[in-house]
Amino acid sequence: MFFLLPVLVVYTLVFLFLKKGFYLDASLSQKKSIVRGGDFSFLNFLGKDALFLKNDLRMIIRNVRPRQIVMMSFLFLFYGLIFFSNDVYSDQSVMLVFASLFVTGGFLMTFGNYVPAWDSSYYKLLMTQNVSYKDYLLSKWNLIVFVTALSTLLAIPYVYFGIDVLIIIIAGAIFNIGLGSWITLFGGLLNKTPMKLNVKAKAFENTQAFSLNQFLLVFPKLVLPMFLYWLPATFFSPTLGYISLGASGVLGILFKNWFAQKITTLYIKQKHETIEAFNK
Repeated sequence: MFFLLPVLVVYTLVFLFLKKGFYLDASLSQKKSIVRGGDFSFLNFLGKDALFLKNDLRMIIRNVRPRQIVMMSFLFLFYGLIFFSNDVYSDQSVMLVFASLFVTGGFLMTFGNYVPAWDSSYYKLLMTQNVSYKDYLLSKWNLIVFVTALSTLLAIPYVYFGIDVLIIIIAGAIFNIGLGSWITLFGGLLNKTPMKLNVKAKAFENTQAFSLNQFLLVFPKLVLPMFLYWLPATFFSPTLGYISLGASGVLGILFKNWFAQKITTLYIKQKHETIEAFNK
């Protein structure tokens, strides 16, 4: 009996091994894992805006293209090194304003330029829901404002090049938040090319989305703030130039609802045209 024990052990092991691999399909099937997306419940305090912001955050996390553009937008933070560290531009404050718009407006000029194309794959469904178009646009605005403010905080180390540089960056950030954001959302009316979210491509692959009219919007986003600074800085003082640039952005924030309502009206007028374009 003692000699039968090893035989029984080996028999049992072989039996269990064969039983485990008896069904060939089981060995060929891939192991499935449960993927859970974040619920971002901490955004619930934003009310109606939270629904759209959660969708945007999930889209950025889950898809290749938006992740790529968001990461690229933060590279704009280093744009200031070209200007702020170069003595050639130290006496050209207008060019420093130009640099500040890029340092704090990377997300605005990349992700923001593709609103509402980011939602092109389900835009028709979105338009059938009982949601306010104004709330939809305000959620995009809030996202742009948050990332622009975050970029401004990350740009604080530029104070190494002087307090004036930091003041210019802050003034440019306020303009981007207050006026640049609305100009960008208005430009979305001219961008009706659907976005392929899971196609890894160059950040500006949708070149056909940029019409002449949309190209002209670059001027109010870049030339206008430079003019708002240059005019009072030239005839009065640089300090007044900073105040002028920052004050223009403050006005955009104070009249947020007015801008949102006007742009919403334009979006609604072109709703069916946009739906048709996104279905191509």
